[in-house]
Amino acid sequence: MSPPSSGVTPPGPGARQDPATSSDAANRQAGQECAHLGLGDPDRVAVIRPHRERSEHPALAAGLVAGVAFVRRQRRLADPLLDLTLFGNRSFRGALAITLVSLLTTGGVYLFVTQYLQLVAGLPPMEAGLWLLPPAAGLIVTSLTAPLLARRIRPGHVLAGAFAVCALGYLLMTQAGAGTAVLLAAFFLVYVGAGPVGALGTDLIVGAAPPEKTGAASALGETSSELGIALGVAILGSAGTAVYRESMNASGVLAVARGRRRRGGHRRLGASRRR
Repeated sequence: MSPPSSGVTPPGPGARQDPATSSDAANRQAGQECAHLGLGDPDRVAVIRPHRERSEHPALAAGLVAGVAFVRRQRRLADPLLDLTLFGNRSFRGALAITLVSLLTTGGVYLFVTQYLQLVAGLPPMEAGLWLLPPAAGLIVTSLTAPLLARRIRPGHVLAGAFAVCALGYLLMTQAGAGTAVLLAAFFLVYVGAGPVGALGTDLIVGAAPPEKTGAASALGETSSELGIALGVAILGSAGTAVYRESMNASGVLAVARGRRRRGGHRRLGASRRR
């Protein structure tokens, strides 16, 4: 199975032109632009609706009030659910931040890669999942070998090497336009670098906490991991969607696709009336 390709071959200068109207030419251009942007059919673009402004202030205010009340109550309890004194330890804060940021970026990139394989490269879900197996295998291998390396090398040095591999993967990901194989190779490096972070992150978090608070520290480490993935999907996913939509508006594809969809609806309505 060779790496999938997402390239779109434009018509050559000597290609025979379809004797259609200017509207048909615009539709063909929209189809080509949609292919470049990751959509095979311009009609699929037309289902994207403009964002409806909704006031989120009440929900944000309620969340802030609940958060402040929770923190104040935890500070008064003798045996709190969340021991806030742990955050006074600089080593603990650093280890927690490393885990959070690492999984935030990994979660967001995972979302983009899976969408790319299915929407841009046009792979079915099963084949796209199979192409994600090598990165997953690399993550498993590095997760298992990182604790062994940490016995001979300082864990900080192991994590530094892992971050360097991740950085190389992210740098290579900027060249994803060169082909799907480049993107998969970059994603493999990102996952290989993320393995030691997940394996050693919990040890660093628990090791930075006092012995009597290791249970709370371990729980915070697990929460940090889950929160990082969720924030990655939410923040980076929202940013990617915003950039994608702006590129659609700038290229004019969205307007052409909507016009095509409206004309198609009018034709179907007229046909149903004639029947």
